[in-house]
Amino acid sequence: MRPLMFCTLLLSILLPTFCVAQLSTITMVDGEEYRGVIVEETNDTIRMRLNSGSMMIVPRRVVRIIDYSQRFEKASAGFWSLGAVVGTPGAINLVVGRHFDQDWGVRLTGGYIDDMRGIQCDLLGLVGENSSGSLRHSLGLGVGTFKIREGSSWENWTYVMGGYNLNWWGFNVDIGLSVGSGSFSNPQMQGGIGYVHQFR
Repeated sequence: MRPLMFCTLLLSILLPTFCVAQLSTITMVDGEEYRGVIVEETNDTIRMRLNSGSMMIVPRRVVRIIDYSQRFEKASAGFWSLGAVVGTPGAINLVVGRHFDQDWGVRLTGGYIDDMRGIQCDLLGLVGENSSGSLRHSLGLGVGTFKIREGSSWENWTYVMGGYNLNWWGFNVDIGLSVGSGSFSNPQMQGGIGYVHQFR
């Protein structure tokens, strides 16, 4: 399956799945209210993703009531990302991403210059972030293709890739290993560095 067809299929499957989430309201014993998506509940704590995107862990002993009755709607905790990185697949790349519930997202990266061009689509899963959300660590699985001009001929690479992504206040680093077919041997180290802004 060609990488572009795979990306289109992946987006069409995932977009309807992740675009909705149930919003709840937690009212504290002091009267303060918090609204967001409850992602985990235990006997002692409630973990909630606030509408601002930050994560909050609340001890149950300070909770007066939880309102689960709000209708399903688009989760405001999701966000878009946009930026540029230098590296694979296209030397100078535009990056567009959509994170649905903060924990999962898809990203399209591509570039086109005279001597190198390519495109890559990734599914990203959050593995950790700081309390403000300014530092995020994610793991990704992607598929892509690129080609590089060598003299009068082109060398090409079509691949699947597993990798790591770090975003710190927009400063973005990607590194990973790809396996595939084309002009290069398996595996290939790939990556990029640049600025990717998160709109949240």
